[in-house]
Amino acid sequence: MNFLVNSVPFKLSAIRQAGAVSLLRSAKMLSLTAKFYRAYLMKREISIGFIAAMAAFILRAYASGYLVPLSITNLVNYLQRGDGLGLRRALFMMALAAAIYGATEWLYRPFWVSIVKGISEIKLRLVNGLRKSGDPSDVVGRVANDVDFVMWNVGGMYTTFVPNLLTAATAAVTVWELSPFIGALTVAAMPLSLAILEPYLAGVERARSVERKYYSDMIHRIETLLRGESPESEVLGSITKWQHGMVKQVHYDRVFWSLSLLYGYGLPALMAFVGVQQVRSGRLSIGGLTGMIYALYNVFPPLINAMWGLCILGQSMVPIMRILELSGKGGVAETKALAAK
Repeated sequence: MNFLVNSVPFKLSAIRQAGAVSLLRSAKMLSLTAKFYRAYLMKREISIGFIAAMAAFILRAYASGYLVPLSITNLVNYLQRGDGLGLRRALFMMALAAAIYGATEWLYRPFWVSIVKGISEIKLRLVNGLRKSGDPSDVVGRVANDVDFVMWNVGGMYTTFVPNLLTAATAAVTVWELSPFIGALTVAAMPLSLAILEPYLAGVERARSVERKYYSDMIHRIETLLRGESPESEVLGSITKWQHGMVKQVHYDRVFWSLSLLYGYGLPALMAFVGVQQVRSGRLSIGGLTGMIYALYNVFPPLINAMWGLCILGQSMVPIMRILELSGKGGVAETKALAAK
């Protein structure tokens, strides 16, 4: 028992340290992404697409994190107390949430169009400014594949991280409104997700560095093999090293998701148990408990998905550095530092 008690501060310290490192790493990733955005995507049409998507994120976070939980609360309280106003309010909130989801889908169109145009713009600029001294095996991969990979991942990160983070924050406010005590517990538990994120970000950068390098090399080796200029063993070597990088990434994916799903679905269950005790003590209505449980499932699972958005961005760091290095806009020092890890 003494061992368990004495080990608690150590574990809490380790969690805090992992969270701090994860926060720092995330800040560096976002800084590099901002550098990439300024270098290639700082155009009016592309910015409008990002702003339109942000408007959709905010409206949907309000719908799923606030309107739906409170509509459930009002509906259950109506069934329990027979409050006609509560029924009308609940149905109105549900209808408004449905309208928001249906209408905001069109705000995604300019965003994804801007991603497609961004891919074309970057490729044209890279092709026009290629360094003649570049290694063909690497340059081909950077222009043909890295640009697509980065842009679709940036789009995926933006449409995963931002809306889920907004939904989690809005739902946490709703939980706090229904039960300040459970709301405080919820807010205190949210930063734990950063401790889960750190091992993934650290490992996936190394794995993705190997995978991207040998993907480009594999394309070049296959081309030279077909021209009869290189032996088959060189192609097999590139494929083997590419596979090694991908297997590593699959491993880190599973570690992240197993811990995240335990966190995302275990904590609402614990909070629900606390909520039941509050109902029994008369501090929370049954409708409040029902709405709060729904809101909790809009805090922690979306928070997992928001962290996965950062994981997607983490997979893009190496290709972003390679593109910036190719165009002479930086990234050389970052790439060398990563290769030395």
